[in-house]
Amino acid sequence: MPNGMSSCKELAAADKLDRCSGSAAVVIGSGAIGIEAAEALKKRGCTVTVIELLDWVLPALFDPETARRLAAYMEG
Repeated sequence: MPNGMSSCKELAAADKLDRCSGSAAVVIGSGAIGIEAAEALKKRGCTVTVIELLDWVLPALFDPETARRLAAYMEG
């Protein structure tokens, strides 16, 4: 992967991400791993942008209406 990019599907990748010192992050995908990574980055003080192909977060878990309420809560 290009410098500054990381996948987060294994513990070693999560450890690498934890060592990053940036102040902004883009998370591609709003599945469970993506949302968890975004939340952890936000708690570290990063500005986080989540990009999702579909129109709602966690599409495998929630219908659009429920997901929109969750997204509004997360944005707050």
